[in-house]
Amino acid sequence: MATYKKNYTRATYDSNGAVLSTIVSIFNTNGGTVIETTLKGDHLNKSEDEIVQLALEQFYQDTYPNKAENEKFAKMNKILKDSTATLDTTRKMLAQSVVKEFEYDSNFEDIDAKLQFLANHLKITYPAKEDDEDEKESSGGSREATTV
Repeated sequence: MATYKKNYTRATYDSNGAVLSTIVSIFNTNGGTVIETTLKGDHLNKSEDEIVQLALEQFYQDTYPNKAENEKFAKMNKILKDSTATLDTTRKMLAQSVVKEFEYDSNFEDIDAKLQFLANHLKITYPAKEDDEDEKESSGGSREATTV
């Protein structure tokens, strides 16, 4: 892999003396390649490694704009796909939880019906459901268990 070093950096200024951009020149230490590119903003105080990375990225963006954009979109699509998969898993788990909750409710109703049948068969008092008790209390009736 090619290793690059900073050749020079210089700034361009606006009429007020503020830095508009930084012109960077880097060279391949194995010889042959010199890249000069312009970075937006003031990068004069950055380390050599940071300058080289920024220059290489800018060169890549300038040289292969569609490929660079496609890579960004591919990365975002992967993140979106992963997020969607996580969301789908969460939805499935939530749906399973809701189904189990309904199954538990129906099982308890079934158990309640069987216990009531057994109480009737054994001719013992089976207590009323809590909902029925609340209705009796609010209507002024007494709380009694049914006898068969």
